[in-house]
Amino acid sequence: MPTDRSPTQDRILDAAEAVFASKGYRGGALNDVALAAGYTRAGLLHHFPSKEALLLAILERRDERLHALESIAPDESIGDVLSAVPRAFERYPELRMFIQLGHIVSAEASSPDHPAHDWSVARERQLREDLAKAVDRAKERGELAADIDSQALAALVLGAFEGLEAQWLLDDQVDIASGMQILQRLLGSAARV
Repeated sequence: MPTDRSPTQDRILDAAEAVFASKGYRGGALNDVALAAGYTRAGLLHHFPSKEALLLAILERRDERLHALESIAPDESIGDVLSAVPRAFERYPELRMFIQLGHIVSAEASSPDHPAHDWSVARERQLREDLAKAVDRAKERGELAADIDSQALAALVLGAFEGLEAQWLLDDQVDIASGMQILQRLLGSAARV
């Protein structure tokens, strides 16, 4: 559910997303965010009382924006999910910044003392759970062999997707959509084994 924010808060969040996406949470200073937003540090802190509060607001807004994209409908199988990837990249050109921010925050959040650690762990678990349900639906439809471990395949698909994202962030020549299409074909082959 979207949170009510003022235009000023959205402007600060826009600046913070850009700063944290380029420098990371630990490398991006509040002064950098304030400057990018056109405010003083004190003005920024009036709207977000700490750097941690700012990060959590960014992650909340990121989740709001990506909810429709990352949500898996109750009737979708893993093949449906993988075939949606190319359309997502066509429809949402701002994905690159969201993906970059997500990768930087997730890498930093691997430390249990990071303010986004719990968010990152919960997000990955939820994605794996949603993908495992999509795998189960594919098995029910006969799209995948019934003895495939749904949890393991969900982790594999998520790992492949996030790995392709990381490569794409480093090199625009990497085609995430093509990689997902190949994975979909490989999974289709698994149903015939």
